[in-house]
Amino acid sequence: MNGPPRGTFAVLTPPGSGAIAVVGISGDADLLLRRGLLDATRLSPNEIGLRDFAGEDVVVVRTAAETFEAHCHGGVAAVGRLRAALTRGGLREVDPWEFADVGFDRIWRRALAGASTASVAGALIAQRVAWSDFFTRLIEAPAGEAVGRIDAVFARSAEGRSLVSRARVVLCGRPNVGKSSLLNALAGFGRAIVSDRPGTTRDVVEVEAAFGGRPVTLCDTAGLRTSGDVVEAEGVRRTQTAVDEADLRLVVLDRSRAVTETDEEVFERAASAGPSIVVFNKIDLPGDSTGPAIFRSRAEIYEVSAITGEALQDLAAAVGRSCGIGDRPAEAVPFAAELESFLADLRVLVGSGEDPRGQINRFFPAADGVAAQPGRSG
Repeated sequence: MNGPPRGTFAVLTPPGSGAIAVVGISGDADLLLRRGLLDATRLSPNEIGLRDFAGEDVVVVRTAAETFEAHCHGGVAAVGRLRAALTRGGLREVDPWEFADVGFDRIWRRALAGASTASVAGALIAQRVAWSDFFTRLIEAPAGEAVGRIDAVFARSAEGRSLVSRARVVLCGRPNVGKSSLLNALAGFGRAIVSDRPGTTRDVVEVEAAFGGRPVTLCDTAGLRTSGDVVEAEGVRRTQTAVDEADLRLVVLDRSRAVTETDEEVFERAASAGPSIVVFNKIDLPGDSTGPAIFRSRAEIYEVSAITGEALQDLAAAVGRSCGIGDRPAEAVPFAAELESFLADLRVLVGSGEDPRGQINRFFPAADGVAAQPGRSG
């Protein structure tokens, strides 16, 4: 596979103010250093380093002998300074598609361009090195061991998808327990309709936010109850579907009132569907306070006020712990369907006893060079 044209650069991420911008650079490392552009001479292929680049502190990845990537703040000004410096240094700006390789790099750059938080971007940057290590060890492994290595990566597919997808957090409960007010408070603005009239929310209302570095979609739902109203009954049906499909469920109860049979039913349904947190809202109001004891041994519980904001920070932290990306995965994880497809084809090739080196190097051309480095055996 041919690399990008020598002496060129391209901004590989869309314009705007995203978390991270990636600038691809093609040229001799010593020449770049002499022109005062980029000190990357001490970086080996697929090694990451922090460098001063045109007055910006950037993360630099040496993706091949003469190809580099500078990862900087995604703001227009920071990217503009890098582009101006490279142009003054004699490099020619080209279209991203002229610069970018196909195969892994294309998949990875597309995922990185879509990263909406710095944590996700950082995890994806680390994934490039993780996949380089994986392919290097796969090339060196005996056939039987190679199949096991591929299967181990396949087993982490859900973890990979979590890097690039939004977690769905559904707020559910009987009518008028304050679900919409709680969603507004967690999201930071008035997105849902708030009313004292039970049944106000008749559809699933979605708001985008981030917790624990993970992009999250908060879903406000219709109150779960039996209703003769056809429209409201449809809203309840959609709520039940949302509860079943969520990554996390916040079961909202009114702490100023006694726990009802409906509250119990909502909790049981949510808990049976997957990870759930019980949230007692309206602690700013006087009334019954025995509810939390009923669920204490069955679920993680938080007592909050969507109106005053009391304890909301603790609840947000809990959502982050449940949905956040946590520690960046040190091993390669399939963060795109194309990676899973490539692994499936590769497994067939390896399982038949054929040498995977050619197919791997066409997909990830740096792998062969990394395998040749001392101290990188599998």
